[in-house]
Amino acid sequence: MLKKLLLLSILLFISQVEINSQELVDGTIFYKKIFIENSTLKKNLKKEYSQIKNDLKNLDYILEFNEANSKFYYNPVLQNDFNNSLDRVIMMGRGNGSYYTNRNTSIHVVNFLDKEYLVTNDKKRPFKLINESKMIGKYLCYKAKRTEQIGLSKKFKKDIDIIAWYCPEISYSFGPIGYYNLPGLILELTVGNIKYIATDINIKEGKKSIKKPSQGITITNEEFDNLIKKAFDKIREN
Repeated sequence: MLKKLLLLSILLFISQVEINSQELVDGTIFYKKIFIENSTLKKNLKKEYSQIKNDLKNLDYILEFNEANSKFYYNPVLQNDFNNSLDRVIMMGRGNGSYYTNRNTSIHVVNFLDKEYLVTNDKKRPFKLINESKMIGKYLCYKAKRTEQIGLSKKFKKDIDIIAWYCPEISYSFGPIGYYNLPGLILELTVGNIKYIATDINIKEGKKSIKKPSQGITITNEEFDNLIKKAFDKIREN
C-alpha cells in the first residue's frame, strides 16, 4: 500500500511539472517613437521640427503577443487631441497601420487611397548579431543590425541601418513594425532617424487571442511599392 501511495505521489509530481512547463505566456508592451536629431533634418524641417517632436511625445505604440503571433499598432486613444500633423508623425518610421506577425510571415495592414491592403512579407529579414549589450529597463538586451534599401525609384534609393536591441529573457521573436526572427523580443528598434523604445513591459501567464487579418486586398511588398510609385507618377503627370 505504501509503495502504491509513493508511486502515485511521484506520478502526480511529474504531471504537475509537465503542466507548469506548458504554461502559456502573453504580454503587452508600450513603445514610444523618438525622432533622432541631426543638423540636416533641423535645417530642412525648420519650424516643423519642433512640432513633430511635440506630437511624438504623446504618441504610443502597442505590441501584443503570445507564444505564436503578435500585433503591433499605434494607440488611437489620443488621436482627437492632435492637430493635422498626426498622420505625418504616425507614418514616420513605417508606423502607420498595424502589423501582424507569426513565426513565418509578417502582414502590414494599411489603408491606401481608401482601400485596405494586407501587405505580406514571407521573407525573414536576417540580422547580424553583434557582441554589444545594454539594459532597457530591468532587461538585458543585445544588439543586432541589418541594412535595407528604401526609395521608390533608383534616383531616390538609399541604404539605411536597422538596429534592434533584443531581449533573450523574453524569448519571443517579435518586435515593432513587423520585424521578427531574433532570439528574443525586440525592446528597441531604430529605422533610419526614427527609434521605437519600450517604456512599459507587461508579461503574464495566459493566452491572448490575436487573430490573423483577413479583410483586405492581399498584396506583396514589391507589388505595394509599385502601386505607390504609380500613384505618385500619376500625380506628377497631372
